[in-house]
Amino acid sequence: MRAPILNVVLLFTLAVFSVPNGNAEDAPTTSTSSESILTNSQKKWDSLSEAEKNQVRENYKTWKALPESRKSELRSRYRSFQSMDPEKKQRIRERHQRFKNLPPEKQEALKERFQAFKKLPPEERQKRREKLRERRKMRRQDRKDIRREKREQRRERRKSWRR
Repeated sequence: MRAPILNVVLLFTLAVFSVPNGNAEDAPTTSTSSESILTNSQKKWDSLSEAEKNQVRENYKTWKALPESRKSELRSRYRSFQSMDPEKKQRIRERHQRFKNLPPEKQEALKERFQAFKKLPPEERQKRREKLRERRKMRRQDRKDIRREKREQRRERRKSWRR
């Protein structure tokens, strides 16, 4: 089983404590880099509240329990995120925050839809992505009209099944 957001949080936690300021490019390159990293990590650790320290400990336990293939995948995702431009990172953070603010039932529904999407053939996923891009270019009211039409079509189909 995958621990969804916890894994991403864990990677960020590990990154923050592994290099100064949480940025790999800020890591010292001199022979004292290990000492510097340890000193900075200790300062960061000391600045955490007890609750935050407990969360890091729990994240670490989760990380240690993951199979190496999952760790590798998460490291790759983390590196990908780090290489994104700041605007894209911000959009991701905002979407994540919106997701976290949803009720648990809606979160589950979105996860199920995402899993179903991942199971589609690549051509179908691409087709749906393109359709989504087109809709994003539309005005809000036009998108609402399309959704209303689709709902009506589904109702009509259901009615025809009952006959």
